[in-house]
Order: sequence, then C-alpha cells, then structure tokens
Amino acid sequence: MKSVTRLLGMYDTPQDFWLRKRNLQDRLVELIGSYGYRYLETPILESTELFLRKAGGELASRMYSFTDAGSNHVSLRPEFTSPIVRHYLEQAPDVALPARWQYAGPVFRYDKDGQGRGQFTQVGAELLGSSSVMADVELLGLAAHGPSQLGLTGYQIRVANLDVVHSVLDAVGVSDRARTFIMSSVPRLKEGRQAVPDVLEQARQLHLAIQDTPDDALGQAIDGLDDAQSRKVLHGLLDWTAADQFGQRDPDDVVDRLLRKLRGGDDVAVLERALNLISDLAGISGEPAASVTALRNVVTEAGADMAAVERFEEFLNLV
Repeated sequence: MKSVTRLLGMYDTPQDFWLRKRNLQDRLVELIGSYGYRYLETPILESTELFLRKAGGELASRMYSFTDAGSNHVSLRPEFTSPIVRHYLEQAPDVALPARWQYAGPVFRYDKDGQGRGQFTQVGAELLGSSSVMADVELLGLAAHGPSQLGLTGYQIRVANLDVVHSVLDAVGVSDRARTFIMSSVPRLKEGRQAVPDVLEQARQLHLAIQDTPDDALGQAIDGLDDAQSRKVLHGLLDWTAADQFGQRDPDDVVDRLLRKLRGGDDVAVLERALNLISDLAGISGEPAASVTALRNVVTEAGADMAAVERFEEFLNLV
C-alpha cells in the first residue's frame, strides 16, 4: 500500500524546535501584553467571505478553502486582522476605544512552489479606534522592541503607509474593485514598472480593465442609462444576435452578468497609470528623509493631496 506523505509546504515540528519556538512566542506575547494589549484567541476556521473582503486576488489564491458538511464556504485563516475586526464588530457595544488586542498562532497560506511553509506562526497586535498619529508611533515602537527583546541584531523595519497609497488611488480615480486588486498586487509591483504589463493583463482577465473592444462599445451604448433601461438594451441586442446561443442559461442571468461586467471595469489607461504610480511607491526604501522626498514626488505626479504624506512625515519625526 502506498504511504501517505505530508502535504507540500507542511512540516512536522520536533520537540526541541517546538520548545524554542514556543519560548520565543511566549516572550513576545509577554512583551506585547506589557503595552496593554489583551490576548484574543480566534478560530482557525472562519467564513471564507471574511477573508476575501480583505485579501484581494494575491492572498485569496493562496487560501485553503472548502465547503463544510453544512454547505458553508469556510477557510483556514491566512491572517489575523480580519478575525480581530470581526470580533470587534460583534462586541462593539461593550468595547471601549481605543481597543488593543494581540494574537499568536498558526496561519495557513498555500505555496504552489513548496519553497515556503503552508503553515506558520504569526504573533502580532491590533490597535482599533484611534486616528492619532501616536497610535502608529506606539505600534512601531512595539515592533522595534520585539527583535531587541529576543536578542536579534542587524534587523530592518519596513514601514508602509496606506493613507498615501489611497490618496494616490483617489486622485487617479479607480473603482473599489480595482483598488482591492491593486492593493493585493503590491508584492508584484515592488519589482518595478516592468511588472505592470503582467499585472495589467491579469486585471483584464478579471474584467477589471476595459478598452476599445466590443464590450466597450456595449458600455458606450448603455452609458447614462439606469440598470432597468440598460437591461432592455442588452436583452434586445442578445435576442437579435444570440438568441439560440444561451443553451441552458437563463437570458436574464446572461444579461445580469454582462451588465456587472460592463459596469465594473476601469478604463485601461487609468488602471495602468494607477499601477505605475503604486509600483513607484512600493519601490521606495531607504532613510526616512530621502523616502519622504520620493513619496512627495510620486504624490505630486498623481496630483494627490499632500496631507497623507505630511502625516507620515510627522509620524517619522516622532519615532
């Protein structure tokens, strides 16, 4: 009989290694707790929808998802932020803000190459309900304290600012769907503008980008019409050109899917500009002063408001 082997990217943990890992985890949990963060254990298994709302395309494709015996779409957690936010929303009336929670435990991300780990441990903290720049300073201080507490040296801290990213995307003018896609594509966009064509092609495949195609002509035909009027136009066109091609599909379903596709796409030139700008942002690194200058250049090119950059600069000065 053929033996059953480990899944790709999954590993057994011998006792000696487990004890060292647990010691590091416990020390980090104690450190984070000293900052006032209460421990919260969340389920390993959650509704798939919970993670899809945050994950976007890149992480969603790496989730371990299945349908349980009750026909519920569920996933092994790929990260902790979404469950923490779910807990807050469920308990909001009884939660004093700002709320501080910490977490530690296994997360699961499929690695098709098998070079990484399908299961690994995350330790971290979430601070909810504060818009003060001091909240960011607190979290960065905590992040810097962790490695030194463990005796690590020569480490680097990488800081990202989503407010700057969103200000650029606001200025360019992309849809919410495109925004989610772009955010999930940041790891690839870090490679530079040479990665943009491949990312843009993926956007086309997901019907996030529209250009001068027959679909675009349809979009122009229903431009300015409400949904009811648009459905009448599309029904008439399909009855005339493809009435015998529906097969088992309901014509109303075909029209609804086509309408969602036509309404959901971003102009390809706008999307390409957004990808180029976010690629420039993702590639910024180095000393704070030089990085802020580079941020200002990208934000200026986008025609975005400088408020997010100024807040980020204030944050860096306080650290």
